[in-house]
Amino acid sequence: MAPLDTLVGLAAAVLTSASYVPQVRKCWRTRQTEDLSLRMLLILSGGIGLWVVYGLLRGDAVIVLANGVSLMLLGNLLYFKLAERTRAGGTRSGRTRSGRTRAGRTRAGRAAGEDVSRETPS
Repeated sequence: MAPLDTLVGLAAAVLTSASYVPQVRKCWRTRQTEDLSLRMLLILSGGIGLWVVYGLLRGDAVIVLANGVSLMLLGNLLYFKLAERTRAGGTRSGRTRSGRTRAGRTRAGRAAGEDVSRETPS
């Protein structure tokens, strides 16, 4: 039987890696990542990548495997986030330079459910 610290590490690895699965499935199904922060995903990817390097340097397969799986799942989220940004025209919020959404609504009009696409910007 494996030592207790290895078993705890494996359990933590499974739970941590599995935590990404619901979000990846949702993004895969809806193709929407509007509520995910690109900056957070990039910073987290860097941190997890460093954990993989740390595990390699220490020769710890549990750390490498767990963080490698997490990095792959996080890579899926990054792919969807960047693809959505590209579809939105490259703006940070999905709005055009005039402040209108791709559907032609301003933020206030969208919140009120109004179509303000015919109004001229002030």
